[in-house]
Amino acid sequence: MLKLYIVRHGKTLFNEKHLIQGCCDSPLTSEGIQQAKKLHNELKNIPFHACYVSPMHRAIETATIIIQDRDIPLFINNNLKEFNFGSIEGDSEDKLKDIYPIMQGLTVDNFDGETMQEFTKRILKGLDEIHKDHKNGNILIVTHSGVITALLSTISNLPKNDIVHIKNCSVTQLEWNYGWKLCN
Repeated sequence: MLKLYIVRHGKTLFNEKHLIQGCCDSPLTSEGIQQAKKLHNELKNIPFHACYVSPMHRAIETATIIIQDRDIPLFINNNLKEFNFGSIEGDSEDKLKDIYPIMQGLTVDNFDGETMQEFTKRILKGLDEIHKDHKNGNILIVTHSGVITALLSTISNLPKNDIVHIKNCSVTQLEWNYGWKLCN
């Protein structure tokens, strides 16, 4: 059976300042580095066959810390990058309310980012690529809260309001059982 351990990157400067990151990048804070080191210790006994990571530096740095002294191949997968918020990236998170309809699959005038349908399709393509290469074993994925939230919304029966904020360096587990299922 294939089991995914999906991790949100460690805390970043933009997280700390409540700025929209999306596809732009900001460095891990010292707290974010400590979160990744703690997760390294928590996951050290899980035999990972591979690690797939978003191309964003914050995710790569987190993954590198987690697998630091282990012989685990690391693959960058562009389909695991965060939602593209377009021209509002780097702005205050308060701007998210302006594009909230996009997150519900509706259109918004003058929005130059990604649609939720495009985002979800891209993420599922990334998981399909991983599943194609690995039918069994444990796979570590380091990505972003938007990716994890979209996955949970897509594969679970949870109402969107029940999907809680994904914390930095938290782990979400999925397994392949004739489709992706959330592990209990």
